[in-house]
Amino acid sequence: LLKMLCQTIQSTTQTETANTGLNALRVVLEGAGHSLAGENLVIVVETLSVLSGGDYFHNGSDNNIDRSTKAWANASAIAFQNLKLIVDDFLEPQSADDELRPKSFSAREAILDCCVSFGKSQHDINTSLTSIGMLWSLADQDSTPGTLDLVLSKLTCLALDNRAEVRNCSVNTLFSCVVGLGDQFSNDQWEKCLNKTILFGIMKHMSSAINGTNGDSLKQNESNESQRYKVSVHHSRDSASKQWSTTLVLALRGLERVLRLFFCRLLRKSIEVSQHSNQHREVWLTATWNEILRMSFDCACISGERETLDLRLAGIELITLCSQVSCKAGIGAATNTARVGTNMEVVGGALRSVRAATTVGDKNQGSLCSAPIEPEVDQLRHIFFDLAFSKLVDFRTYLESFKGYNIHDTESPYVVDSVMTQVLTKLTGELSKLYECCKSDEMSPGSFKLRLDLFVEEDHKYESQLVNLLLVILDNADADKTSRYLNQVQRGCISMLQTMASNSSLQAFKALAKLSGDSMFVARETIRAGNSTDDDDSDDGYGEVLELEASKTVASAFDSGDMSSEAKIIVMCSVLTQYLKIHGLHNESGVNNISRKGRGIFRAKYDTLTRVMDSGLEATAR
Repeated sequence: LLKMLCQTIQSTTQTETANTGLNALRVVLEGAGHSLAGENLVIVVETLSVLSGGDYFHNGSDNNIDRSTKAWANASAIAFQNLKLIVDDFLEPQSADDELRPKSFSAREAILDCCVSFGKSQHDINTSLTSIGMLWSLADQDSTPGTLDLVLSKLTCLALDNRAEVRNCSVNTLFSCVVGLGDQFSNDQWEKCLNKTILFGIMKHMSSAINGTNGDSLKQNESNESQRYKVSVHHSRDSASKQWSTTLVLALRGLERVLRLFFCRLLRKSIEVSQHSNQHREVWLTATWNEILRMSFDCACISGERETLDLRLAGIELITLCSQVSCKAGIGAATNTARVGTNMEVVGGALRSVRAATTVGDKNQGSLCSAPIEPEVDQLRHIFFDLAFSKLVDFRTYLESFKGYNIHDTESPYVVDSVMTQVLTKLTGELSKLYECCKSDEMSPGSFKLRLDLFVEEDHKYESQLVNLLLVILDNADADKTSRYLNQVQRGCISMLQTMASNSSLQAFKALAKLSGDSMFVARETIRAGNSTDDDDSDDGYGEVLELEASKTVASAFDSGDMSSEAKIIVMCSVLTQYLKIHGLHNESGVNNISRKGRGIFRAKYDTLTRVMDSGLEATAR
């Protein structure tokens, strides 16, 4: 009788007949749904899939009835109520050693297909979003490898839907499943998840969609008569390309979550598999790492106006995050925040624990791993850090070749657009976090040899490359050299150079000395409202120009207790040498005012010099 009822519902062309049949099916489920299993349950679920109105399910019949029209919307809603009843009330958690595993797996596979059918249905967006959440619930109920692989593949399919709401919900759900159940993944599952599902499954398709779509696609979609609601779209989301960019941003953020939690586990698993087999399985992880860096770099350098800002910021965050998680200290060195997850989910209408509670900080807090680091793991980690940091060096090259940028053009001041300013501000903030992670290991200043001048030859260490990147960022951010105040980018770079100088970084002092020029020893005579300023130690009239702020930073870095005595002596000698180069001839006659061609009248100043000498001589005595 149940088969006859389902066959009638599938074959009818009358909506009223389908509605009546679905209501009768609900009565049967409410009374005897607990006894349905195996083939009977599969037949019921396939019937509901046919009535969903989506184009995902195909039962192989010759029935070509189009149920995606508005007339079938009510039937689709009733069918979805039946599906929710089955999932919420009649599905019990399954284990891998269940005796009925083959039969239960076929039923669950049919239910997963049914959820995807409703997810792709165009009748009601709320139904599609709810069906996506049901996929997550099914993964928690049955977290065996076969079911997890199926759920991720179904979410990948929905993540490429032409509706932005469905795509975004699917992407968030997919990464939530990976983050929540990643502890149970094997090495093969991680390889399939990262390569086939995330990188080449959704992110590569999204990148192609951004480059291949235009504004007409969204307008055509909005004119669809089957759309239930008409919503005005903001100009930042009024084209298909912009909406695909938003989805790609969510995917990049999700990938950040995965790397934060499971980078160390991925390293160890790849090494363990390599040690127990003749194949070098870490090769797949290296290729995956390179693909992540390539995609994030492309997003960070994408051209466009304000609609690409979020994508560029997400790309920068991912590049710097890769450097942070692969450094020796780990990402935990940059933050003290600890997040605790209870790992409890609402399954079947009740709150229950789905796995042991975990603390996020335990997985990657303070060091690469809580367990001792094996030499093989540390070697692979160092390779990954070098690859990630090289992308930051490539971004420096991109900034140097940025179109419209010409620091030597003094005739027309170069104006940095607001989008680039926000990109550089984000980059500076992320580099500051990276330095906090690496300042004791990869970017440690090391030991010093006393010498007269810190203006030594360039080196290719990570610390030197980071300082060079900051200098390029400052050059790009210098919108107006006559400005009285620092902009956000300049202030962030100066603050970071001060942090590095406080850590005894001679490269940072070298950069600050280069930026300050002669501002440590001379001050411009200012005229305000026709009255000259006679205060020899006041610089307020000149404002917070970059050169003056850099000179102040050199002096303030000496007040740090973290700076070594050797570094203070070297910097003091270098400052004195610079002073002699500037004032060695001018002060022989006792003249205090200095005329600089094209820059007005300057006077000598000694506050910075005396601070440096006081601290430097104390360090010499020690």
